Amino acid sequence: MIKIGFTKKTHGLNGGIKIHIEQRYLEDFMNVDHVFIEINGTKVPYFIEDVRAGNELIVQLEEINDVNAAKLMTSKEIFLKSEQILTPEERTLKVKGEEYFDIEGFLVANPDGTQIGEITELMQMPGQMMATVKTLNGEKFIPLNEHFVVLIDRQKKLVVVDLPEGLLDL
Repeated sequence: MIKIGFTKKTHGLNGGIKIHIEQRYLEDFMNVDHVFIEINGTKVPYFIEDVRAGNELIVQLEEINDVNAAKLMTSKEIFLKSEQILTPEERTLKVKGEEYFDIEGFLVANPDGTQIGEITELMQMPGQMMATVKTLNGEKFIPLNEHFVVLIDRQKKLVVVDLPEGLLDL
């Protein structure tokens, strides 16, 4: 199971629920007829009746027909089975920065091989991805873009970056 997002709060009186789906999984979510929602530690399948997009995604789930039932579904994690996730060849929607989504836990080094630290978190920011890197001097934020990332070696779990002088001192 892969976490793709979470439920937020109710919408309307007919059981609608506002949800957040991570951008990289939006196409996967839009191509399935059911999701799994974690309730009391168990991932329970729910069929999707309707999805409305606007400023926020609003989902109508089968058997959730009133605001009281929807309230029980708020602030829950949403999952898909790994086989529901599209392969890169099946995708039609390109997500900016998607080449960086699987590098959490990778080591970060300078072009000369000097280690900077380990990527502990990835965040989608307006315009680019950011990596939180645990260094000897605490956590640092490194922008992930074509200007700074020299190489991603997935076999060695290594990201080589060429950062502007002083960026790690911020």
